[in-house]
Amino acid sequence: MDGMPRQSPDVRIDSPAPLAAMEDIDRYYDWFSPALDYFRYTYTKDELAADVSSGEIMIVRAYLDDEPVGACLLRGVDTGDGLELLVMAIVGEQTEYWQAALDETLIGLATELGAKYLTVEGREGWRRRLAAFGYTIHSVVMRKPIRGKTNGQ
Repeated sequence: MDGMPRQSPDVRIDSPAPLAAMEDIDRYYDWFSPALDYFRYTYTKDELAADVSSGEIMIVRAYLDDEPVGACLLRGVDTGDGLELLVMAIVGEQTEYWQAALDETLIGLATELGAKYLTVEGREGWRRRLAAFGYTIHSVVMRKPIRGKTNGQ
């Protein structure tokens, strides 16, 4: 109805066990593959499935009114200074509704795993968005393509 305030959707965040996460691996791969192309990680669908099923990579899912709208990929990394829970990618839509709940879930997982840090790798837009949740810039990654070694040749 026009003029009526929009009701906030019901937000649910979950971190399924590896076998349950495998049920929707096609959907996750379709969501994550463009995001992963921006970073250090390249995965075929089979590689992602193998790492998820082994527990090497965790998937955390976001739902609005029981519809899947986003997810993130996580892995534990031993930095030599302690365990770091690394968020390799966050993807989805309508993040303004579920970002705070996702952050709470990630903090809970990091605490449960004994992680010293929660680190997110992302594009520039995530820097501004995550600053509201207490994240700060830790390092900068710069990349230069080498002629003949990239798809652009």
